Amino acid sequence: MNNITYITGTSGSGKSFLTKTLIQEFSQDSLTIVIDFWGEYLNLKDFIIIGSNKETADIILDWKSIKELFRLKWNTVFDLSKLSDQDRVEVINEILLNIINGKLDSNILDYKINIIFEGSGILNQNNDLKHIIDFIIDRCNNIDLYFVEQRLPVSLMRKVNTFLIGKVIESSEIIKLQEFINLNVNNIDYLNNQKFKFL
Repeated sequence: MNNITYITGTSGSGKSFLTKTLIQEFSQDSLTIVIDFWGEYLNLKDFIIIGSNKETADIILDWKSIKELFRLKWNTVFDLSKLSDQDRVEVINEILLNIINGKLDSNILDYKINIIFEGSGILNQNNDLKHIIDFIIDRCNNIDLYFVEQRLPVSLMRKVNTFLIGKVIESSEIIKLQEFINLNVNNIDYLNNQKFKFL
C-alpha cells in the first residue's frame, strides 16, 4: 500500500522544517520529487532544481527536463514559485503523467518514488489534478505522497493514512482539526494512539 502522509499545522509550526528533514532521509534510497510552490526547498543537498528562475535553477523548466527526470533518476525540486496558477497546473499535470508513464518502464517499475507537495492549495481548485493523484494512489505501486498543507480536499483526506500535526498548543486547535478531518474524537490520548503524530 502506498503511504499517503498529510503534514499540517498552523503557520510557523515547523511543517517545512520537518518535511526537509524527512526528504533528506528518504531521498538517499529512493527517487524524491518535490513540487515546491513557494521556493522553500531550493537549498536541499544533492537535489537538482528545475525551475523558470535562472538565478536559482540548475536546469530551466521545460517538458524535456521533466521527461529526463525518470531516465536519470534525479532527486528533483520543481520550483513553481514564479509561475502563474495555470502554468503550475500544466507543469504538475506533466510531472504526474510522466510518473505514471515512467512506472510502466521496467527500469523503474519497482523503484521507490516519493512526491512532496508543499503549499499547493491549487489541489483544492483543480479536479483534473485530483483525478490524476487519485489514479496514482489507487493504481501505482511504490509511490508515496506527502502533502504539506493547512487544508486538503476532502476526497484526498479520505485516502490519507498518516497524519503529522505540528505544534498543537490549544484544545481549540484539536477541535478545528476534528471538524476538518471529519473525525469523532474526544481526546488527545485517542489521537496519539491512532495514526496521528504530534510534533
